[in-house]
Amino acid sequence: MAFPQTRRQAQVPKPCELCETDTNIKWKCVQCNTLMCDKCKNIHLVQTSIRHDIVDAFNSEGGKDIEHRIITDNIPCQSHKKFNCMFCRTCDRFVCADCITAFHKTHDLDSIDTVCDERRKNLTQLRSRLFEKVARFETEEKKIQDLKTKYNNFLAESVEKINQHEQLIKVEVSEYANELRTQIESERQRIENSMLEKENAVFEIPPKHCF
Repeated sequence: MAFPQTRRQAQVPKPCELCETDTNIKWKCVQCNTLMCDKCKNIHLVQTSIRHDIVDAFNSEGGKDIEHRIITDNIPCQSHKKFNCMFCRTCDRFVCADCITAFHKTHDLDSIDTVCDERRKNLTQLRSRLFEKVARFETEEKKIQDLKTKYNNFLAESVEKINQHEQLIKVEVSEYANELRTQIESERQRIENSMLEKENAVFEIPPKHCF
C-alpha cells in the first residue's frame, strides 16, 4: 500500500527591511525598530543625522540596556548639533555642552539619569496617591449611593403607608357619614310622625259649645 507523501512547506526567510533583498538578517535598529543586513547596517549608520543604536537582532537582552540609554544620552539638543548631556534644574530643561558653556554655567545642573529616576519615582508616588484617592472616592460614593437608596426606600414606604391610612380614613369617614345621615333621617321621621299625631289630635277634639 502506498502512503501519501507528507509535503513540508519551506518557510520563506524574511528579507532585510531596508534593501528587501538580503535574507541574512543580523541587526536591528532600536530607534527605527528595523531589521537589517550587514550592508544596510553600515549605510543606515551613515545616513542618520542622529546616532542610532544597532543591536544584535537575535539577542533580546542586548536591547534592554540600550532602551534605558536612549532616554538619557540620545536626546538631541534643540539649539545645537549635539546630544544633551545634563539637566538644568534652574531652567527645567535638557542641556548640551555648548548650552552649559553659553548659558548654564552657574545653574543647578544634574545628570539626566538622576533627574529621570527622580521624576519616575515622583510619578510612581503620585500614581499611588491617585489610586488611593480614587479608592477612597469610590468607597465614599458607594456609601452615598447606599444612603440614597435607603432614603428613597424610606420615602417610598412612607408614601405607601400614607396612602393606606388615607384609604382607611376615607372608609371610616364614609361609614361615619352614613351613620350620621341614618340618624338624621330617623330623627326626621320621628319628628314628622310626632307632628302628624298632634295635628290629628287637634282635629279630633269635640266642640264645647254649639250655637
